[in-house]
This record gives sequence, C-alpha cells and structure tokens, in this order.
Amino acid sequence: MLPILQRVIRLYEKMGYNRFKEENITDELTFVYLEKLGESV
Repeated sequence: MLPILQRVIRLYEKMGYNRFKEENITDELTFVYLEKLGESV
C-alpha cells in the first residue's frame, strides 16, 4: 500500500494536475508543486 501522501498526489494527478517542481527541504520533507494546465478562470 502506498503512503497516504503519495495516494493524495496520485489523486490530484488523476484530476489533471501535473508536478512541475519538487524541492527537498530535509530528508523527511519534500515540497511538491502542482499545476493544472488548460483551464482559464
């Protein structure tokens, strides 16, 4: 079973979001930046 945070990221990817940047802050913390292209507000 995937850790909960990986499952949450997969859910966002299924909704059309893409990872565009990952930043390792510490060994235990990584920021994952997501963007959703193709939709105007």
